[in-house]
Amino acid sequence: MVLLMGIPATGKSTFVGTFLCSTHAHVSLDLLGTRRREFDALQAALADGGSAAVDDTNVTEAVRRPFIQAAKTAGYEVVGIFFRSVIREAVERNERRTGKAKVPRTAIANFSNRLEMPRLEEGFSSLWFAQTDGCGGFLVTPWKEAEQ
Repeated sequence: MVLLMGIPATGKSTFVGTFLCSTHAHVSLDLLGTRRREFDALQAALADGGSAAVDDTNVTEAVRRPFIQAAKTAGYEVVGIFFRSVIREAVERNERRTGKAKVPRTAIANFSNRLEMPRLEEGFSSLWFAQTDGCGGFLVTPWKEAEQ
């Protein structure tokens, strides 16, 4: 199970669409509408023996915990990918969005204020740091807790 984390407009959904959608069930609060539906979709993917990518901000340990516990209980490894969360850059990307994809500027700041950096001790098998490369791709590097 892959758990994506970061403030809005940091590239999480684009990353899933580019790299994971053909191999992982796309579990997204934006697509499913409620946390209950999101969690149920994850449970269904795990019960079917497939891989899943939980695509949401997941900015606090409390929000991440049920997803990690469900995956661990089902015998899955949990890979965490934290997306570089710089407010100015997220606001710039958000301004290019349209429709429901565009979130209020205050939402970006609110998520940033609540952001808790992930830790391996939460139950992750591995953690990665991702950021856009400015050319439509991503740079993904191993997590280094002391440097984040």
